[in-house]
Amino acid sequence: MLTRKVLKRLLKKLFILKNKTKLKAFTLSEMLVVLAITAIVVSLAFVILNLVTKQIQLISTNYIND
Repeated sequence: MLTRKVLKRLLKKLFILKNKTKLKAFTLSEMLVVLAITAIVVSLAFVILNLVTKQIQLISTNYIND
C-alpha cells in the first residue's frame, strides 16, 4: 500500500515531467508575419503575371498586323 509521502512524491514527479515536455510550435505573431509575407509575394506574382500577359498580347498583335 502506498503511503501518503510516496504518493505525494510520485505526483510531484509526474507534475515536473509534465511541465518539462514543452511543445515546439510557432507563435501567433510568427504565423501572422509569414502570412503577410506570403500575401505580398503572391500579389506581386499576380501583378507580374498581368504585365507579362499584356506584353505577350502586344507582341502577338504586332506580329498579326505585319
